[in-house]
Amino acid sequence: MYPGANLFTRARLMEFDDAGEYQTAKFRGFAGETFTKVHRMQTHGLSSHPPTDAVGLMLRLGESDRALALGFETSGRPRSLPAGGAALYDQHGNVLKMVNTGVTLEAADVPVVIKAKTLRFEGDYGVIEASAAGIFHNGKNIGATHAHGGVTRGAEDTDPPNA
Repeated sequence: MYPGANLFTRARLMEFDDAGEYQTAKFRGFAGETFTKVHRMQTHGLSSHPPTDAVGLMLRLGESDRALALGFETSGRPRSLPAGGAALYDQHGNVLKMVNTGVTLEAADVPVVIKAKTLRFEGDYGVIEASAAGIFHNGKNIGATHAHGGVTRGAEDTDPPNA
């Protein structure tokens, strides 16, 4: 064991196991040492799977089989967030940013899928709601089954959609 082994050391991720009750990993650390089956701690409500070669800190608890991994990030992390801001990101460029000016979801060449029984969007424009019953704006059906009054063939405008 190295002198001062009971301390934090920088480590690079070699392998990762996210299948069990706790995440475990294999790291390359202090002077080329290899640590296996190291428990990676995470905060409640956030789970991630860092890619190979991610860099983080490891708390060495004396022996090589007594270590705890903390953090681990890649060079692609969002930068220059304002104080109090937060971002959830992956290695592919998908980012959810929450900052004082608003919330932004950036999807990098992938679809954004939202699964819910009903979707409801509220803003200065009113309320838009989508469900099995249809798509509604401020309570009026604007979906595929909406109807208009005052329909006349020709170049005239129609009345707004019926309720």
